[in-house]
Amino acid sequence: GGPAGLAAACALRARGFDAHVFEASEALLRRGTGTGIMVSANGWRALEACDEALPPAIREAGAKISRQNITVCDEDGGVRRAIGSDAAQMEKDYGHAQYNVPWHDAHAALAKMLPDEVVHCGAKATGYAVETGFDLVGEESVRLMLEDDREVRCTMLVVADGAGSALRAQVANSGKVEKGGDDARPTSQLLWNALIPTERLQGVSTELPGIHRPGEVEFVTCGKDGKAILSFDSGAGGITSWYLTLDESDAPEAVRAALSSGEFGGFGHAGRVDALKEEFSAFQGALALLGATEETEIFERRLADRQPLSEDQWYDGPVVLLGDAAHPMVPSQGQGTMVAFEDAADLAECLKAAGVAGPAVAAARYARVRASRAARIQRWSRDA
Repeated sequence: GGPAGLAAACALRARGFDAHVFEASEALLRRGTGTGIMVSANGWRALEACDEALPPAIREAGAKISRQNITVCDEDGGVRRAIGSDAAQMEKDYGHAQYNVPWHDAHAALAKMLPDEVVHCGAKATGYAVETGFDLVGEESVRLMLEDDREVRCTMLVVADGAGSALRAQVANSGKVEKGGDDARPTSQLLWNALIPTERLQGVSTELPGIHRPGEVEFVTCGKDGKAILSFDSGAGGITSWYLTLDESDAPEAVRAALSSGEFGGFGHAGRVDALKEEFSAFQGALALLGATEETEIFERRLADRQPLSEDQWYDGPVVLLGDAAHPMVPSQGQGTMVAFEDAADLAECLKAAGVAGPAVAAARYARVRASRAARIQRWSRDA
């Protein structure tokens, strides 16, 4: 029931398929992680291919980007150089403007495109079985098992339950040589982010590295590998999205202690703002962002991905992986959701093209189309 699964359901229903969404949470619309989705040209093309009604709905929830700025600083906050790129030229080159949209607003916009009766909440999947015979003799079908002992039968199952997918391992290894090595691959990169009303930054100079101007993206490197500040408009309602990153080796003592105890991650850890202020004390922009944010609004995580899957691991008969369940990636290039939208569009087209050949044939075609591209972007994102 995240953006990937909802986009896939929209794409399938736009082509006449009776797609339903089964969401593990008790409510489809829920608190996000304070992140924004940067919708770039490939994302817009994919959304258009899913359903032409999707791009206007997402744009309405977003903020158009006019310029991207990069400032390179020393460890003491001194500016070494600054460069910028005009987004109008990028729009001309690629055919689409870039928008930033809060995750929860993009999620809500996609959810509105689906009838209430096709969204089923409180439906946590635990496994599936591919079986012969459903409503046509000899046709493969899927029996989806839920945590509350309910079962759902369908002709095709799209697994889009995120980076911690409950079914990824079953799909990737079913009927194949055990590949192994599919555990999450943590990086040394730590990230804190929040969404705050831009009005809280009123009076803060946009000349400070890390403070964005209206319609612009501001990215600052802070003199150490992995230490950076990012801020930009996110959403149509005057929202600022900001991020701070550090390499684990430079993390404050309180953060290292939380990492050791397993208490790192999630929202609202007491003392985290003070610890980050100390680490970013030379950067007035970061201090202003932290000062404008409540501790309970800050989400923290260690960045991680998984080993790219081979083509045959993307599907198991009429069962396919999609989005982060297939290709969780480090968000350095802002491509995770964009590639998920591509998955959704390509899956719908493959199923439509398969016709009477059926879902299993469509699944194999989909894997051929998606696996190598997704793997390439996963590697690019990790190495950036």
